[in-house]
Amino acid sequence: MRILITIDENDPLGQFIMHMAQQVDETPEQVAIDLARTSFESTVRKYHVRFMAGEFTHGGFADLLGIERLDLIHLLDDLALPATNI
Repeated sequence: MRILITIDENDPLGQFIMHMAQQVDETPEQVAIDLARTSFESTVRKYHVRFMAGEFTHGGFADLLGIERLDLIHLLDDLALPATNI
């Protein structure tokens, strides 16, 4: 399954993406993907701080992200973040 979105280039977000695409010599699609990944990683890191403080379990963390627990463990490993809070 793929997720496709449409961003109007006249929308401020669209203008930003078009501008960045020119600046970094990438396609607007690649810039949008990079922007989404950066936002996702930022969200994971914010939740990780709370996870490490014991606010919720692995299962709760995975639920917040909408992913399976095993996928969470792999994701944390990819981001070089501890997968346990003990």
